[in-house]
Amino acid sequence: MCIVCRNRFQQKELLRLQCIEQSLVLFTGTKRSFYICKECLSGDFKKLEKQFARVCRGKPNNLQEFISRSNSVC
Repeated sequence: MCIVCRNRFQQKELLRLQCIEQSLVLFTGTKRSFYICKECLSGDFKKLEKQFARVCRGKPNNLQEFISRSNSVC
């Protein structure tokens, strides 16, 4: 389930991320993680920022960089 839109998708359609020391990274295999769909990742920045701040318990340092890098890959 995407943390932004709350829609359910197959896992292969979602991007699995986690926050490590206030930075967004791809899932490393340990600790808590969350999923986001590709549509939401390329959507409204303010909405993304709010949801990531809730999940990461603070605004991630590399949010803008991560979104631009992910959009170029997707």
